[in-house]
Amino acid sequence: MKEIINQYEVTEKMYIQWILEAKKEGKRLVFTIIWIIMFVACLVASAVSNWGYFFILMAIYSGYMILPRDYIVGKRMFRKMHFATGGSTWKRTVTVTEDEIVVNDGQTVTTVRTSDIVKVRQDPEKIRVKMNGNRSVRLYKDSFIEGTAEECLHVLKA
Repeated sequence: MKEIINQYEVTEKMYIQWILEAKKEGKRLVFTIIWIIMFVACLVASAVSNWGYFFILMAIYSGYMILPRDYIVGKRMFRKMHFATGGSTWKRTVTVTEDEIVVNDGQTVTTVRTSDIVKVRQDPEKIRVKMNGNRSVRLYKDSFIEGTAEECLHVLKA
């Protein structure tokens, strides 16, 4: 079996998009919904309570936890990553074989067994491979340098 290779530049916009995508699933989605409920409840409580300022502060904090926090943390994490790689972006190479997925980010190489795959999802632009331990790898359909998206899906779903 030949190797299927997917290679792309990781940009800050892409990295933050990954973090915001994660908010739409699993435990993070549950917490996002809880923060939205807290936000609305605090706004209502601030209007009808003697503790209005306290509830306004709680509403501001809840609003921060809904979206801006993840955006700010994502920007900070990206800066740390690009500082470690020495550039404003870095090249990620994902090699897929029948037995393993190897993710090479320049200075870091991570190997995952294909038996650890929990779910494979695709949309028009990418394939997302979710693995044990709540990790995931994205393969962009227009970034295959060896093999195709269809071959990759066949290997991953086998």
